[in-house]
Amino acid sequence: MKETTQNTQTEEKTQLEEQSNVEEKNIVEEYTKTLQRLQADFDNHIKRTKREREEQEKYASAKLAMKILNITDDFERTMKLATENSDKRLAQGIEMVQKQLNKILEEEGIKPIEAKGKKFDPFKHEIIDMKKGEQDDIVIEELQKGYTMHDKVLRTSKVIVSKKEEK
Repeated sequence: MKETTQNTQTEEKTQLEEQSNVEEKNIVEEYTKTLQRLQADFDNHIKRTKREREEQEKYASAKLAMKILNITDDFERTMKLATENSDKRLAQGIEMVQKQLNKILEEEGIKPIEAKGKKFDPFKHEIIDMKKGEQDDIVIEELQKGYTMHDKVLRTSKVIVSKKEEK
């Protein structure tokens, strides 16, 4: 009887140890999975903040660029007036300054949007007026240049668009 009691006790002890080992393994697996998820979340966070920082650096000069674009517009208007009034020396001086400004803008990734003769694009163009024409939605005149910065629109082009005549 002593032996049976001892065997029973040993079996119970073994079962408890096995049950305890299974529980410990489950806990270890749970902690491992949690740790792996946290590591993945942290890696994603690092990647996301790096992308956001790069994006912010890329467009950091956008606010200043918008102000400079207004000056560029003024230079273009002044250039037209100087050319119309046959003031060649003034026109040459303005043209030199304008070229320097355009070079700086281009170095910063700022490029003018091509509008005249192109199909109207609501993401790049703003309609100021519509005139009758041979085709629908073609830009026939650009009143103010639009610009992109690294393929993102900084300022839309202000345009006059053709509207096909109804027959």
